[in-house]
Amino acid sequence: MKGYRKFITFILVAFIVGIPVTTMAGYIPEPGFGTDGIVADDIGGDDRAYSMVVQPDGKILVAGTSDLNTNSKQVVVARYNSDGSTDTTFNKTGVASFQIATLESVANSIFLLADNSILVAGYAQESSDEKNILLMKLTETGIQDLDFGSSGVTTLPIAGIKGEAFDITIDTSNRIVVGGTLESDTDSWAFSARFSANGVIDDTFGTNGYVQLEDDDKTSATSISLQSDGKILLAGMKEGSSSLKKATIFRLNQDGTADESFADNGQAALTNLSADSRFYSATALSDDAIVAVGYTTANGRRSMTTAKFKSTGPSDTSFGMSGVVISDLGNDSAAYSISVKSDSTLLITGEAENGSNSDIILLHLDAQGQKLGETAITSVSSDSAQEEAEESLMVEEPMLVATMREGRAVYADIGGQEDYGRDLVALDDEHVIIAGFTDNSKDDDIALLKFIEDSRIGTGGGASTDLAYFVGTIPVYNVTRNSAMTGGVISVNSSYECVPTSTTTTCTAPTVTARGVAYGIAAYPSYRVASTDDGSSGGSDDGDSGNSVFPDWTNDSSYNYDTVRSGQTEDGSDYGTYGSDINEITPDVFYFVRAYAVLSDDTVLYGNQLTFRTEDACFIATAAYGSPLDAHVSVLREFRDNYLKTTKAGQSFVGFYYHWSPALADFISQSSLLRFAARLALLPFVVFSYFMVHLSLQLKLALIMLMGCSFLFTQRILARR
Repeated sequence: MKGYRKFITFILVAFIVGIPVTTMAGYIPEPGFGTDGIVADDIGGDDRAYSMVVQPDGKILVAGTSDLNTNSKQVVVARYNSDGSTDTTFNKTGVASFQIATLESVANSIFLLADNSILVAGYAQESSDEKNILLMKLTETGIQDLDFGSSGVTTLPIAGIKGEAFDITIDTSNRIVVGGTLESDTDSWAFSARFSANGVIDDTFGTNGYVQLEDDDKTSATSISLQSDGKILLAGMKEGSSSLKKATIFRLNQDGTADESFADNGQAALTNLSADSRFYSATALSDDAIVAVGYTTANGRRSMTTAKFKSTGPSDTSFGMSGVVISDLGNDSAAYSISVKSDSTLLITGEAENGSNSDIILLHLDAQGQKLGETAITSVSSDSAQEEAEESLMVEEPMLVATMREGRAVYADIGGQEDYGRDLVALDDEHVIIAGFTDNSKDDDIALLKFIEDSRIGTGGGASTDLAYFVGTIPVYNVTRNSAMTGGVISVNSSYECVPTSTTTTCTAPTVTARGVAYGIAAYPSYRVASTDDGSSGGSDDGDSGNSVFPDWTNDSSYNYDTVRSGQTEDGSDYGTYGSDINEITPDVFYFVRAYAVLSDDTVLYGNQLTFRTEDACFIATAAYGSPLDAHVSVLREFRDNYLKTTKAGQSFVGFYYHWSPALADFISQSSLLRFAARLALLPFVVFSYFMVHLSLQLKLALIMLMGCSFLFTQRILARR
């Protein structure tokens, strides 16, 4: 009983203080996209995606930069199919790269035109002293449009000043409008420039086609958008003589002049903050109100910040706290992109430190700036229920019941290294894609992540008065190769209204007759008739006869090699908090899990859906080297994932390995001599795997040729003897 009390205490503390977990509530990874919702694409060097757009057919275009194993950065545009695979119909390889300048060429923004041709904006740098605004146009197939600018490229050199375009849009006259920052050795200015549809600078805009926001303060901009009347919004910051940076929205008239009717002479700033702040992105809503995201600084670190302004510039005080929402995630964080859903809620991405590195963040706010995703912690509905719950659970302190009614902010840690979110697109009311980059421990890779919105509360009626109980799923923890721990929280709905039926004048609220968690490899696992008599987990519906996917000999084994497709636990009855042990699941498999409650009227209620992945299963290598994190094991795992799992023959070998290796691994782990022998036996495989995974194609070919020549030379020497 003491152990159970400790478990309850842990769960309550976890909900109250928000222990970071790897499960994702509210939005969960889309399993059909890439690998478990993630694409990490190493196109040939240090690769980064800064901007993204989704075509009407669902294909995904990203723009950024890569050094492609050279000494200079190049503009990169890549296209992916809707499932995350590379679209080889785009420039034949799926990637188009352009070295516009000697030193660096970078694309910061991408825009899809109505005919599916592509605009990108960024900068081209010939030397440390010369950095020019860059505008390019590509055809739908990824080839430079030679009718645009000069052979598909337009640059805007400004003498003595370095320029960089960060964002791009199109006005109602099909003119191209870009925004960004100009810099000298001592100053900086937010700027906007306008071009004709064929890439020629528009001299009717500002002075010589561009506007340099002159101000006593330094200014900069990283985002551009248009209001319905064509007025131009630039989002960035201004820095005064005190060096305090203030997040600022600048508004220009259509001719490029400052709109003095907007806020303070054309500038709306976060003025009530005593530390640095900055906007990285902003967008105009349907009523021309403005929402912007970036960061504010407090206690020596940044926090993701969202602000809302009325169409004329004043802060919208009905949003958040006086027009500002500061999302303090506990470590340094910043927001880089915002998207507005059809229900007026806001999706925001960026990155946040997790204590050791940075993760990509997805945050969901409602139209008033309230966080969608906070754990609602409420008291048990009545004193008698409180006493009953305390007695049944032996909780001495007043008990709180936590119900996950919404998802929390999603932390996406791709590979245990640094991950950065830069852009996001809300595809529809359920799906969102994030673009950025991730560190693979050698260099950066383009990163794409796709999420699907999860249901908050399951079946049982529409309004909250129709639900007798709320159900929440406890975050998954203690995940091993073949097991995990989770549970549920069932709380009484004090607003429930019991409605008599046509044959009765009174009614009784239903009771909870069974509870537990359902899990499986498909989203939204459901409760079904228990497959075991003792209420333990297990069983699946995989199309085979019998109640289990396991052969008889695995009953006493800690390793299962066949994929457990679905299962459930049964953990008693009644409301309250309960734990669930999920056992006999499969190594290296992505699972969905959610709590359930079966009511006496046969209604089944479900909690929020969470996800987890079981640990990897390099059995023999782990036994030989002593840890699944050993570098030798990691190399073998990379070879398995990048080569063996991509072919049918390789998949057959992996299945054969999983079948026979657990018992052999158990035998090896019992003796230091056997572990040493296994390491010697694995060494050639480790070397070969490293050769295949980490060496470039050119180096592989060179080594193969060298080995071939050495073999022929040896054969000749032996023949002469």
